[in-house]
Amino acid sequence: MTRFAVAEVVEEAVKSIRPLADDKGLSLEIEIAPGLHSVSDRRRLLQCLLNLLSNAVKYSEKGSIQCCAYAQDEQLMLRVTDNGQRTTVLALQEKIFPICLTPLSGLRVTCG
Repeated sequence: MTRFAVAEVVEEAVKSIRPLADDKGLSLEIEIAPGLHSVSDRRRLLQCLLNLLSNAVKYSEKGSIQCCAYAQDEQLMLRVTDNGQRTTVLALQEKIFPICLTPLSGLRVTCG
């Protein structure tokens, strides 16, 4: 586990997914709390975020996708919202989240 800036991971994921969103005419917006850092598995967090963003693009036909990162009660909060087909995306995410987040137990987040 290493300490890293969460903004770098979010920006890396968004940079990878943006061409797919652009091809579909979807806007991709990010909002990251300033000074947000995490001590965790950076690669695993990136993988989870890429999965969420990829699903959002895949199941959205129009509109926008927002990716937000912030701290709440010393926990990292990542939120991806879109205009896609909710039932399908939620079913996929229920399968993805346990795989992605279980190794992140003990995650430490700091702001500033």
